[in-house]
Amino acid sequence: MSVTEQSARSRRLMGLFLALLALVIGQGSVFSILPPLAREVGMSTFEVGLVVTLSSAVAFLCGPWWGRRVSRIGSRRVILEGLWGSFLIFVLFGIAGALALGGALGATWFFAVLAIGRGLLFGIFLAAVIVASYAAVPT
Repeated sequence: MSVTEQSARSRRLMGLFLALLALVIGQGSVFSILPPLAREVGMSTFEVGLVVTLSSAVAFLCGPWWGRRVSRIGSRRVILEGLWGSFLIFVLFGIAGALALGGALGATWFFAVLAIGRGLLFGIFLAAVIVASYAAVPT
């Protein structure tokens, strides 16, 4: 492998690393904010656990679909789709949290928004980034 090829590979891997780092930081932020926020608005521990579990289950189920999509359009585009979708879900989480803390969104509605946004949609986009990242690493 030439020096130019190694340099190009290093840049691709650094971009992938930064994309995954951004996703993990966002995920870690949600994990640290969600329990006290949920307690403050009156959600149960079971409901919080259900939202987190739903996200992981959806990511597991959507993986094969994203794998086929990576084969069709490429890993870079799928990673970007996953990151943009995750970003939008994080924004939705922030807005819903602010509304819930302000009293404009009750515990039941906050749970519904979290279950759909953080649980279902985030799980879909999380799977995109995970699957496409595996495909993007050259062997």
